[in-house]
Order: sequence, then structure tokens, then C-alpha cells
Amino acid sequence: MTGTENTTAYFMGDKWIAHRFCKKCGTPVCLDTQTGPPAHVLAKIPEFYHPRLKAYPTNLRVINGLDWEKLGINVLAPGQEIGRAHV
Repeated sequence: MTGTENTTAYFMGDKWIAHRFCKKCGTPVCLDTQTGPPAHVLAKIPEFYHPRLKAYPTNLRVINGLDWEKLGINVLAPGQEIGRAHV
């Protein structure tokens, strides 16, 4: 899948982050933060984080052929065991 035209966006919560879903199967694909927070919210967020507010956090489970071992994710959630990826 390529392009946001293949997704449907729903605004939830604070209404400035769109949750994008595949139009064909409904799988959550990414968060669309392009609209960004309102100025009064942005003023409270440290400038270090501002570039991240224009990113597309992506659901990695939707990437065919992704090699989880090569990602180098080394943070475990409570209850996880080393060597077992829970995705």
C-alpha cells in the first residue's frame, strides 16, 4: 500500500492526530500528525519534540517481509522474554 489516498482518516481524542486505516481491509496503518497540535498545545511541548510532531508513526505489522531481528528493538514490555518478539 502506498499513499494516504488508500487510507481513511478518523480523528480521535484531541482531534489533531488522524488515525489512518486501510480503505480495503481496515487495518490501522499509521498516525497522521500533519495537522499538528493547536498553538496553545505546541507551546507546552519542548522544542526537541517538534520534528516528531510532523512524522507518520507507522504500524510496523503492516510491512510485508519486515525482519524484526534486524530492527534491533531491545526494549521489552512487562512479561516479555528475551528472544521472543510480541507484535
